[in-house]
Amino acid sequence: MKEIKKVGVLGGGLMGSGIAQVSAAAGFPTTVREVSDALCAKSRQSIEKSLAKGIERGKTTEAARDRTLKNLRFVTDLNQLADSDLFIEAVVEDLAVKNGLWSQLNGIASPDAIFASNTSSLTIIAMAAASGRPDRMLGLHFFNPVPSMKLVEVVRTITTSEETEQRAIEFVRALGKEPIRAKDSSGFVVNLLLIPYMLDAIKALESNVAALLNLLDLRYTGSSPAGLILAGDKTLTKKVLAFHGIQSAKFATMYRGQSDWVGDISFPLLVKPPQEDASLGITQKSVVNDVKELLDVISSTQREYQSPVLVEEFIDGREFYVGVIGNSKVEALPIVELDFSKFPAGLPKIASWEAKWGDDGDEKGAQFEGTQSIFPTDLPEDLATKIQQVAIDSFQALRLRDYARIDIRVTPEGEVYVIEANPNCYLEQKSEFARAAQKSGLGYPALIARIVELASARYAR
Repeated sequence: MKEIKKVGVLGGGLMGSGIAQVSAAAGFPTTVREVSDALCAKSRQSIEKSLAKGIERGKTTEAARDRTLKNLRFVTDLNQLADSDLFIEAVVEDLAVKNGLWSQLNGIASPDAIFASNTSSLTIIAMAAASGRPDRMLGLHFFNPVPSMKLVEVVRTITTSEETEQRAIEFVRALGKEPIRAKDSSGFVVNLLLIPYMLDAIKALESNVAALLNLLDLRYTGSSPAGLILAGDKTLTKKVLAFHGIQSAKFATMYRGQSDWVGDISFPLLVKPPQEDASLGITQKSVVNDVKELLDVISSTQREYQSPVLVEEFIDGREFYVGVIGNSKVEALPIVELDFSKFPAGLPKIASWEAKWGDDGDEKGAQFEGTQSIFPTDLPEDLATKIQQVAIDSFQALRLRDYARIDIRVTPEGEVYVIEANPNCYLEQKSEFARAAQKSGLGYPALIARIVELASARYAR
């Protein structure tokens, strides 16, 4: 197996310059080919700027910068790449342009040189024939920004030889990157995961997005996948809280006639999908008072959401939202109450979809107009302290981090029940969380800075 010693990069744009930088930094003499001297100069300037930032942030040294730049050269003539052992293409996502380059290179490069495309949307097999060396053609998909992103997809086609794949994997590891094998389909592994999550972001489990960010070694604020999973499934949330001695409404879970968990519950009951947020699936019909109503709502909820149904005792009482912020030192923000004093008479006082967003999501309607978020002034100090401590205990039991909002109901007898945990809750300036922070003396810019600071401290360890 011939060792890769010299690298040729086709295209010096954002991705090409990044690939060239990490290749040269790893000790490989690297030649970047662009179509004009001006673009060559721009590519070099981009790399110099990146290295300067690295020095400023303590990620590299001046000596390492000098070695990297010494390993780089920039050309406009394809023939000057002829002695490369590996060619990495990072030009425009146009199959005809790419194939034209491969065809030209096949007559220039040595017979055992490897061709690799950095494409993120085209299949590699579509370039294999034009390359003239389908057994030595594969994909090396880097991620932006290349110097800091650890993951590289190694894309093998049905014609790629095992030796070619192995040489490519060893090269990726020599760059200090983490290779992951991927099948040859548009989008490969990460984009096939990422795009559906982006398009389906509202309904997708946040835990999947957080897990993907972990995989890509990207920094982010808010809870980890573990915390998001525990809080994202209301049934699981209740089980975890119960283990820690934190009270929530008695419940049962049901799906297509089967009971997964059945507690000793009694009417009235609240029926809702366990993995939705923002009050999706919660209407006035969700509160049921007899078996017929219960079965009807279970059936309609299962049909709409294609998931098990959470059935819990309806806790009649006041509803409070408690923001929690911190990690090693956790604090509860001032309590916000959802005031139902102007709610339509005769309706169960619940934060239904209509109450939260309006009858048609337009912030209009009797339920929406009948509720408002206020700072309560009549809570006894001991009860307020108890509510805030329950919120903190829930935050820690569910392994949340940075910030979250815990929704609580308190009965006329003073019993405190956790209704829901909301990691990564809404942070708009008019949200309950931001208003509570403002009430505590933490203005909106300071709040956002504090959350970023909490996340940054984790990555600094």
